[in-house]
Amino acid sequence: MAMALAILPFTSCQKSETVSEEEKLLQLQAPSGQHIAAAISDVRAEAAAIILDKFGTGKAFRLTAIEYLNVTKGYAAIISYRLSDGTTGNYATVADAAFTVEAASIRTNSVKTKKTSGASAIINDESVSKVTLQCLKTGTCECKISATINAETGTITWKCSCTDCEMQIIIS
Repeated sequence: MAMALAILPFTSCQKSETVSEEEKLLQLQAPSGQHIAAAISDVRAEAAAIILDKFGTGKAFRLTAIEYLNVTKGYAAIISYRLSDGTTGNYATVADAAFTVEAASIRTNSVKTKKTSGASAIINDESVSKVTLQCLKTGTCECKISATINAETGTITWKCSCTDCEMQIIIS
């Protein structure tokens, strides 16, 4: 037991070393005042799972930006990353904000069927703690996510950069 306690501080230091100095500067607090994560290492863990899902294998990466959408309640952010081979990508994370998805194809972890042919979905469920969105390549396009906010309603519209992308929505 004493040995385990002696090793614990060193293992926690090793984990923090995987966070770069640039990543430590990324802002975790949204304009609404809510935090998207307790620590940047939590965002890295989420990004690692997204990258594994998107590319089918774990790859070395660095978080490059967290762009917040100006929502008054909850948060909506686009998190960008760069893989060690230079490939760039992004995904979005949303909590307590109404949004619409416009995509040719939508897949969720709670509904196993795909909506196709100009699919869209409106999600405005205050009980959902967090939603993660990413665009997956189904053709030759490098799919990236983008968003706009309707100034009148405050509803966010998420889109993929190309028509041959599938929007994946993970509800947790």
